[in-house]
Amino acid sequence: SRARPALRCPRGAAMRRSAARRGVAWRPVSLAWHLVGLGVAAADTVGVAAVAAATSGSVRHKGPPVLHGSSQEAQPVRQLEEEEDEPETHSDVMEAIGYHVLKIKPALDVPPKALGHMPQRHFVLYVPKTYHDAPIPLWIHAPGTDVRSLTVFEHNVKMAESHSVAMVVLSGLRKRMSVDRYARGQSGWNYADDVAYTRVVLREVMDRIHIDMRRVRCVGFSRGARFCSRLASELSTFISAIAAVSGIRFPEPNNSTRPMPIIAFHGLKDRINPFWGIGPAYWGESVPLSVLKWARFNGCKSRQDVRFRPNVVVIKYSDCTDNAEVVLYKLMEGDHEWPDTNVICARELILEFFAKHVADTDCHTATKHDSRYRRCYQHTLWAKSEGISKHPGLYGNLTNESSFAEFQAMLHRKVYSNCPNPCGPAGEANLRRFGGYDNAQGETLEPLEVHAVKGPDPKGLDERVVPDEHREKARSLHPGE
Repeated sequence: SRARPALRCPRGAAMRRSAARRGVAWRPVSLAWHLVGLGVAAADTVGVAAVAAATSGSVRHKGPPVLHGSSQEAQPVRQLEEEEDEPETHSDVMEAIGYHVLKIKPALDVPPKALGHMPQRHFVLYVPKTYHDAPIPLWIHAPGTDVRSLTVFEHNVKMAESHSVAMVVLSGLRKRMSVDRYARGQSGWNYADDVAYTRVVLREVMDRIHIDMRRVRCVGFSRGARFCSRLASELSTFISAIAAVSGIRFPEPNNSTRPMPIIAFHGLKDRINPFWGIGPAYWGESVPLSVLKWARFNGCKSRQDVRFRPNVVVIKYSDCTDNAEVVLYKLMEGDHEWPDTNVICARELILEFFAKHVADTDCHTATKHDSRYRRCYQHTLWAKSEGISKHPGLYGNLTNESSFAEFQAMLHRKVYSNCPNPCGPAGEANLRRFGGYDNAQGETLEPLEVHAVKGPDPKGLDERVVPDEHREKARSLHPGE
């Protein structure tokens, strides 16, 4: 049989060192590769961020929903400041390669705590051009401290395009996701509830493209990895697996309602988040202990240690409940950085791990004595008894006479709560909305071939070898290209 072509990893270490000697910021080849065809230098597009509204034409599936105005009194807010939440859009050049900045503004279905003290927040959405309305995986990227969302986009866009994955890049206030020791949220007037923010982002994306809800992932580096650990606890109904680089944590308390597949990478020489623990106040326990706790939580019964590369040891916990494996790549010479591509290709390993772990679509109706879904039961009960009277616009066609399961189905469909899809007619209606998984696309292990083009003509940008019927559908979603 023909061997599968590997996901190519650029030799980034040498590029970073060369850039450092010249005194410039290193930009990976992925974005620059796209821009060569447009005759635009990367430095011309990634310099100064500008505040700009995302147009409705930037979406792939349908226009943004009309949001109701918030009935709650908004707190006084300051002028939007660049260092806190500056959208990083770059006009038509960036949109031509699928980079879209979308804004979240005060609305009835946007909790004020999701915005913090800001008048608005943004996130980046990328949809591959091969998307043709079939369910597609969504990778939620959580940046590290002081890392711009554009930088995360640059590092991951080529993989997302060639393997047909939709991508969202979150943006924390002051470029920092809210996460503290034990993967808990940070409190205080200057922090937002970033779990609530992520719920809004997920709902906004679901309104635009057809997401494969079995394959919503979180990928994070450093602080972003700690935030993915937090989402694994607080949004476990929606997050089906996480990849944590230089920041895996075990949440305490861990509110995950199911076993969570985990893949983690960590350098033995990490001085920021020490492999053996202690470090800054937010860090604490060692990486092996966090991984062991996840393995116990997932009910894993077997452990295997393998020398994967001369300087890489893999610790794998398997035979777990629901096949929720926990895998740690221990990088013997690794520091606090994304793994050196000369040593290991982390993105390929993450892709392969995610492709093996697809969540099921089982239903579950929360009950009073259900400890696993206690929060869901309480939230659904409140929505049915009080929420519908206070904010009827949040619940569509539901009334006080609607069933408990119908309310739970609404909370699940709108990502208002970490509720599973209920059983019965209401849950089946959700599955019909989310369904069509038989023709789901994405997370293809064999990358689509991508060819650079010469000249500034955006119509020729990034032609791919794809089946003709897919090509026609993709072109219909990109008029004018």
